Amino acid sequence: MAATLLLGGCNWGVLDPQGPIGEAERSLILESTLLMLIIVVPVIVLVGAFAWRYRASNTKAKYTPEWDRSTAVAAVMVLAPVA
Repeated sequence: MAATLLLGGCNWGVLDPQGPIGEAERSLILESTLLMLIIVVPVIVLVGAFAWRYRASNTKAKYTPEWDRSTAVAAVMVLAPVA
């Protein structure tokens, strides 16, 4: 309800295109937002899952600090910027 009151006076001119250039800009904004959400939503979900799983009161979580390397983590860190 608060968001409705705060955004009630906003003008949505950016998303109301009036010509071919406006249509192209609207399309670009929507595509950029969707591409961003492909990254942002899983990151937010995984941060919450990680925090919940490894919270201090969770006695089921394993603490294994003695490990040398993880090939899967290394591969993701190297290949993610390339993708």
